[in-house]
Amino acid sequence: MDETWIVYETEMREAAAWLDALALVARSEQAANAMRSQAPICHVGRLDLLRLPLPVRSEAQAAAGIYTRMPSAGEPFGRLLVLLLIEEVDTETLRLEIATDTAFPLRAEEVRWHLRATFARTVRGAGGRRTGLLLAINGAARLQTARTGAPVLACNIWLEEQLVALGPERRGRNRLFRPWLEQYRLLRGQDPADPTRSFRAAVAGCEKRLALRAQRADS
Repeated sequence: MDETWIVYETEMREAAAWLDALALVARSEQAANAMRSQAPICHVGRLDLLRLPLPVRSEAQAAAGIYTRMPSAGEPFGRLLVLLLIEEVDTETLRLEIATDTAFPLRAEEVRWHLRATFARTVRGAGGRRTGLLLAINGAARLQTARTGAPVLACNIWLEEQLVALGPERRGRNRLFRPWLEQYRLLRGQDPADPTRSFRAAVAGCEKRLALRAQRADS
């Protein structure tokens, strides 16, 4: 399921809280019917938009999700069953992008029904549907290094975002070294053996992925 909805007379915190209710329904269905997916629903929480891969980013100001596996060093975005991107269009009008994984216990029509029941008379479907939101995080379309196929580190995805913001000439990229190193240290628990060389390699990897993405966009 990859769908976009407009919800009126609703605040962002109310939209995020909807996931808590949805997770309760999913757990109830799992307990009542063994034929449902029994993927563990271990956490409902906010996501850091700045850590999301570029293909997932939107005009959203907040993101939340239902996890089946929490983020870890080897899986920096964890494993999501449901992703919710929330954009505030204007006062008390929200644009919601909702994506569900096939392992989520509820079917698309059930998620849709629950959304309509929660925000009765204030919700309508909208255009702008995007596919592959969860795939970009959960594995099949996750950003990968072209050489090894290993998942890109969260600190390098952050670096890629910053390089894009600097523009094609990348002026001032050396100022990114310290914050990149701090994120690497938090992720791995220690500094790389050669921080300067590792930073240069990370920048080169980012530039390569950006070039490949530009080529695909032009083709």
